[in-house]
Amino acid sequence: MKTGNLFLPQNFNFEFYKPSKINEFLRSNQVSPQKKWGQNFLIDPNIVELIFSSFPKNDYEIECIGEIGTGLGVLSHRIASSDYPVFFFEIDPFLCKFLQSNAYFQKNKHTLLQGDVLKNLNQVANKKIFIFGNLPYYITSDIFTTLLKTIPEFQGGVFMVQKEFAKRLIEEISSISIFISAFCEIKWIKKISKTCFYPSPKEESALITLKSFPNRIFTTKLEVEKFELVLKTFFWGKRKTLYKSAKEAPFYSSIKERDTLCEALVEIKVPEKTRPEQLTKNQFYEIAKIFIKKGA
Repeated sequence: MKTGNLFLPQNFNFEFYKPSKINEFLRSNQVSPQKKWGQNFLIDPNIVELIFSSFPKNDYEIECIGEIGTGLGVLSHRIASSDYPVFFFEIDPFLCKFLQSNAYFQKNKHTLLQGDVLKNLNQVANKKIFIFGNLPYYITSDIFTTLLKTIPEFQGGVFMVQKEFAKRLIEEISSISIFISAFCEIKWIKKISKTCFYPSPKEESALITLKSFPNRIFTTKLEVEKFELVLKTFFWGKRKTLYKSAKEAPFYSSIKERDTLCEALVEIKVPEKTRPEQLTKNQFYEIAKIFIKKGA
């Protein structure tokens, strides 16, 4: 764990906390917030401080830091001040040029990965990385699943997500909540008002943290993919029983795979009419481990 200057102090000058400043800057460059990329810029300095106060001090083996979605740099200028190498993920070409033009961006220390984050996460596949992100709502699930499938030594992160998505992760049995919980501890930090962003999103947000478990249940790429397949199968049909989904879900190329999944259900004594929301997360993990062990 590195020590020393982790982030710039709170009083570091940052001009884009005011919507008027953001508007003035965007108009002068003939650009506007892009809905297609879910651009809602964080403008509340108190939330920024809350984000950085959630950064771990001693519990992780961090080699580098990542940020998904730099926006106008409300987090980026603080992250870039750390002692860690930083990987910035940004899809907007204009924002990439803006980031590179700032004094806090040092090319010899930091790397800008322009384009779709789902395609660029493989650039840090071998890193022990901690990630910050104000995530676009429309691809939040895809970002988390791709991240956990791609980066075996992902250490954890602090993420801004849609409030209802955060509640599903923590309170409900769903495909995405079970998947993430196999690799990370999920913690709710705070509900975030729409007024903390410009432009204001339609939905409220929530700040959550992920902390990776030191020992993964599923370790290899194949195991993770098989685990994902099992969850995809069981949550495929609304209100279908687990056995019915195993027999009918359109994700299998052989009868053997379907039979093996049904055998796994029998082995842990799942009743015939059980639906996915009636199982515990640990039961899903046991089913997937049996499915993988039988070589389906």
